[in-house]
Amino acid sequence: MTVKKDAELAELKPSLGLLDAIAISVGALEYALLLAAGSILGAQVVAYTSERVSGKNLRRIFAIILIILGVKMLLDNRMVLGF
Repeated sequence: MTVKKDAELAELKPSLGLLDAIAISVGALEYALLLAAGSILGAQVVAYTSERVSGKNLRRIFAIILIILGVKMLLDNRMVLGF
């Protein structure tokens, strides 16, 4: 039964081919490269900072960053949340 459904879907969407798949994966590749570069840079910054800042202050810094990101996420999605 699923083979028949897959065949019907293949008939409905013949335009999704190799070039479309490559275009989709290139976009994902760009995001993956940016994420990797940001992770490497962020790890270096945190390693440098953690040697010079006490553990208590480092936790405060991370807490402030998380609060700022949480507020930003709420504001970005306020239409979804209904306010």
